[in-house]
Amino acid sequence: MDTCKKGRIYSLTISIVQYKSRLAKFTNDLNNSSSVEFLAHQTRIQIMLNEAFGSLPGFIDAVVISFYNGSIGVEAALTYDPTSTVTQADIQHDISARNPFMGSEYKADLNNTIVQQVCVAEFCYNGGTCEPSVEKYPSICKCPFGFDGDRCEMQTQTEEMTTKQVPARSNTLAIAIIVISAIGIVISIAVLIHCSRIWRRKIDGRKQPTAGVELKGVKYSRGSQRVTT
Repeated sequence: MDTCKKGRIYSLTISIVQYKSRLAKFTNDLNNSSSVEFLAHQTRIQIMLNEAFGSLPGFIDAVVISFYNGSIGVEAALTYDPTSTVTQADIQHDISARNPFMGSEYKADLNNTIVQQVCVAEFCYNGGTCEPSVEKYPSICKCPFGFDGDRCEMQTQTEEMTTKQVPARSNTLAIAIIVISAIGIVISIAVLIHCSRIWRRKIDGRKQPTAGVELKGVKYSRGSQRVTT
């Protein structure tokens, strides 16, 4: 069974219908977790829940997470040791039998109390990992690659699709390498041709014939005829 981090967690939803013998009214301050009203209700209700469920085997703690509109709705989380034998049905039964609010300034509608185990066994499909939300403790699935959905029930990519995509990328890379190589070869050939032309021009310039050369009073002209001056 999933233990969801620190233990086996049960979300608890309770509706407070009366407070101090008056109709319980939700106020905007109950939306602010740092307000005096929020902290006062949170502290009182947590104490009552811990006293009511503390005797159950494996009980760790009860935490009030938030309040919601509807008289005064309470969202709480009960945490048990992963090895505890307590079930969701046990908690539901104990709420009615023990009545956590008996003798207090609160009166709750226990008939509409909802208990749900967070991250029950095999809640997430296809190898997903279940973790409780930090706000209201619903079951949240972290899905492996290729799956999506609230419980990882939807397959977004198959192995066949992945296999087909790999050759496509490989072919694109191979074509790019070939094109770049061909461009490099063409540029190299062009450079060699250009250098060859420059080299030939230099050689041809050195071989140009002269009209005549005069050495120490002897003048040589074309046809190797010597003329004495």
